[in-house]
Amino acid sequence: MATLQKDTCALSIIIINYKTPDLTLSVVNMLDLSPETELIVVDNSPTSELKDNLSQKKQLTYIKNSKNIGFAAAVNQAANQSRGEWLVLLNSDTKTDIKALQKLITIAEKHDAQVAAPQLVHDNQVEKSVGYFDSFTKHPLNSIFARPRAIEAHSNEPIWVDLATGGVLLIKRTLFNDIGQFDALQFFMYFEDIDLSYRLKQAGISILHVPEVKIEHLGGKSADQDKIQKQKNYQHSLQNYLAKHKGKVILRLNNLIHAFS
Repeated sequence: MATLQKDTCALSIIIINYKTPDLTLSVVNMLDLSPETELIVVDNSPTSELKDNLSQKKQLTYIKNSKNIGFAAAVNQAANQSRGEWLVLLNSDTKTDIKALQKLITIAEKHDAQVAAPQLVHDNQVEKSVGYFDSFTKHPLNSIFARPRAIEAHSNEPIWVDLATGGVLLIKRTLFNDIGQFDALQFFMYFEDIDLSYRLKQAGISILHVPEVKIEHLGGKSADQDKIQKQKNYQHSLQNYLAKHKGKVILRLNNLIHAFS
């Protein structure tokens, strides 16, 4: 890794907690932090259950919000306090360790990648957590509606992709800030990662998918607590995503198609 300035560290791990204290504590306890690694936990939950049970670690910063400000805003909040050359956005419903994250950084640096994503595995099945934004000639409808096309990697060799979900995402801190972070005004929860990927694509920046680094993803535990609110958040974010990148005409056309499908 590159030589670091005094006020920086190699890696900042960001975890957002919302009503999943047991899961958050589990992943925090798996992370054996080194002096050049910091962990920032942002708590959007209404209770202090997580804080009461977090062990004291020198490299751990705990931020308690008085209300649920949303996933995107909480990540930005942590990023603004981070010191890492790299950021890892790590869902609370994942299982990993420092060695896996360091390996991800090593491979990213080897390929001169500024953004990288591991392979996510759920119940021993590979998740389709990365993919592409199709051109009009390849898939007209996907291009018109900015629909992501998810893929499943069948090799351990790294490949370049256009998008990666935010379950586990490695990104240079300077790039995350320069690209505008997550759009917290438009996305409370859902599509903030697709929006970021789309903006990276527009800026000519690809994401390195590293299937060799496998991380277990339990999948959507925070969202599962309120399925009605989950659907509302999803639809609201989808509407904002389409309006932002394709305009109101395409948004209305998309809604019309779904109304008759």
